[in-house]
Formats: sequence, C-alpha cells, structure tokens
Amino acid sequence: MLLVFGPAMLLPISPFWFGYIVLVGYVVRAVSCPTLGVRRTIWVASILVQGPWLCIGLADGLDRAIQKPIPPLWWAFATLGSIAALVAEQQDTR
Repeated sequence: MLLVFGPAMLLPISPFWFGYIVLVGYVVRAVSCPTLGVRRTIWVASILVQGPWLCIGLADGLDRAIQKPIPPLWWAFATLGSIAALVAEQQDTR
C-alpha cells in the first residue's frame, strides 16, 4: 500500500509515533537503570509529547474539556509527572 499511495499514507498516524517512542523510553526506564543523560532525555521527550497534546486539548475548547475531562486531565498528569521526574532525577552514581 505504501508503494501505491506513497508517504502521505503515513500522515494520519504520524502524530502518535512520538508517543510510542516515549513509551519505549518508559519501558527502558522501568526495566533498567539507564544513564542520567538517557533518563533526562526520556523525561524531556515525554514533556515534548504530552505538553502539546495538553495544549491542543485545551485549545479545542475549555467547555469540551469540562464536559469530557479525562483526556486533558491525563495529559496534565503526564506533563506534570514528567516535569517532576525530570527535576527529581538524581545524579548518576556509576
């Protein structure tokens, strides 16, 4: 299909790719102890993914966010949690 329709076929899913990349980062962080630089990269990437989704969700309409608060609340939690994790990261002891 990609050969027939070209790269435009990938456009509808492309905004989600970054989230999946961050998900891999979360798994790496959960199952291992990466270096401080890698951990900070994971949290910054998470902020760069979740923060814009939060802004888009709120820009879509505050009234809609009040009626269906779960997505904006999740994005706010994820953004604030990533900021807190970035601040809380300890220096590498290796």
